[in-house]
Amino acid sequence: MCWGIPGRVVEVEGMYAKVDVGGTLIDAVLGVDDISVGDYVVVHAGLVVGKLSREEFIESLQTLMELQVANYVDEGLSESEARKIVLEKFRSVLSLLEM
Repeated sequence: MCWGIPGRVVEVEGMYAKVDVGGTLIDAVLGVDDISVGDYVVVHAGLVVGKLSREEFIESLQTLMELQVANYVDEGLSESEARKIVLEKFRSVLSLLEM
């Protein structure tokens, strides 16, 4: 199974974009049309494969966070401990919503 990761476009130059993924800037090839700075996108293997609405971006983050919580619980943490750690780790990603 392959996963795309949600991010926000911070720069577009020709057929390339810089995408902020949790505070890390990645270079990606634009695989879809009409991408602009500020757009939420899904990146897979260095390729922008889709554009997301703000709501879809939030849903993607919620799903990723719940999966990470489940991982930590499986490793022996309590759910409250797991949620605290996940929230801290996702804080930089959530800051993309404030821009």
